[in-house]
Amino acid sequence: MILTPNKVTHNCKLTDAAIRKAAPKAKQYKLSDGAGLVLVVTPNGGKWWRFRYRFPAGGPQKDLSLGTYPQVPLIGRMDRGVNGTWIDGARDLRDRMRRQLAEGIDPGEKRKADERERAAERANTFEGLWNEWLQHKKTGGHWGEASQSKATFYFRRDLLPKYRNRSLKSLQRTELAELIREIDARAPEAADKIRGWLNSMFDYAIALGRMTENPADKLIAITVKKKRSTPYAHLPFGQLAGLLFAIDGYGGSALVKIAARLLVVTGLRPGEVRRGLWAEVDFKRNVWVIPAQRMKMRREHTVPLPRQAVSLLKELQVISGKRDLMFPSRDDSNVPMSDNSLSSMFRRLGYNGKQTGHGFRHLISTELNERGYDADDVERQLAHGDEDKVRGTYNHSQLIERRRTMMQEWTDCIDDELTRHRTTSVAA
Repeated sequence: MILTPNKVTHNCKLTDAAIRKAAPKAKQYKLSDGAGLVLVVTPNGGKWWRFRYRFPAGGPQKDLSLGTYPQVPLIGRMDRGVNGTWIDGARDLRDRMRRQLAEGIDPGEKRKADERERAAERANTFEGLWNEWLQHKKTGGHWGEASQSKATFYFRRDLLPKYRNRSLKSLQRTELAELIREIDARAPEAADKIRGWLNSMFDYAIALGRMTENPADKLIAITVKKKRSTPYAHLPFGQLAGLLFAIDGYGGSALVKIAARLLVVTGLRPGEVRRGLWAEVDFKRNVWVIPAQRMKMRREHTVPLPRQAVSLLKELQVISGKRDLMFPSRDDSNVPMSDNSLSSMFRRLGYNGKQTGHGFRHLISTELNERGYDADDVERQLAHGDEDKVRGTYNHSQLIERRRTMMQEWTDCIDDELTRHRTTSVAA
């Protein structure tokens, strides 16, 4: 017989019928098709193709997986889909590896080399770089959850659909500029953030030697200049009791009402409250310890809880205490409550443009400083300030107890104002 370059002769023993009838046994067993190809039948009914060979000749036996049956058939066939493609059978794969052996190539090592090459190709695509860069930002302590979530949202919506499988070398500044202009027309702040992320991501690739030029480094020239930032909307202290009275009577979600009250008595950011986990609350010490990865300043933050905050949390515990998240979404208990929940409540209560969740922090900072509390205590309560400066002033335990006293007095003051407002409202 004359052998063709694409064919290897051997004595075949298996048939599709025999494979289908091969029933599981108490112990794993093998069926041989010859020339190194075996089918392993497992006790749970799995059927795995294996190719056994020696390399170099006479060396130790090696074993390669070729997939499972029937996903990998015994004999190759055309896919029945609309765009039919050839599906290699186990014998095709075995014959290909025997040809490699005849050429002095170890099939196992070639598979590893091919996978490394494919991984390198994936890493050098836009999506591959994005995934690697995002992981760097996470593990390097550069970003908190809010930043990661925001970047992921914009990348998935505006960038990955266009550039997902593009090679890094093929990306052009002109096309990125056109995209930034499109985003800038509808959302200038988003365009500026995306431009900054792209610039950082490509600089990261250059540092790793995967790119030589940054196609996003000049795009700042085409983004709209951002307006000077203004403080988050917040009421003066004299109107706070009226807002809290309105929140008490709000007919919406109890979780939203509790979240708003916690913002007032802790000084936390809305995202820090919304993403809170029950595992972070210590009712024995009456503190809420938020890990560094959830904080904007990337430092663990211990929040002393006034008596009223503890009561709010125990009320909340009845609602969501069996879940990990303190404020789970109504639609999916595995994700936190939406950041629009608070603004929606303020709007329905008639405070749209007058109060925001973040605005409570401005009010707390102003009031506590004007009332003569130590500025370092105020800054640490709000998770601001120079950590070294604060550490040099008081030790950790002193800071917590000083802040506990400060926030208890602040919360008692708010309760007094609310009581007076209720009395006035009833009298009226």
